[in-house]
Amino acid sequence: MNFRHIIDESGWKPYETTYDMTRDFHERFEPWARVVCNYMPFIWVENKETGHRSLITHFGERHVGLFGDEAIPLPILMRDYTYLDGTPIGTKE
Repeated sequence: MNFRHIIDESGWKPYETTYDMTRDFHERFEPWARVVCNYMPFIWVENKETGHRSLITHFGERHVGLFGDEAIPLPILMRDYTYLDGTPIGTKE
């Protein structure tokens, strides 16, 4: 059973860089990590269509790699995936 929130994505835009993504992730989901921010977070995402969950395994400047997949540009990541709580993978405009 899926208990994700349904979030209206209007007013959201993709991150510019993965640095912005990891910084925002720390602020939203790991506020304590702002002090100890010298590691890459474990970020899980969920495919909107299939519900399949994946771990982001590498970060390029403007793309990420999901476990077992090719590199995904940040706009495509926002279009096709959410964080596990259902919030968009992007920033508010």
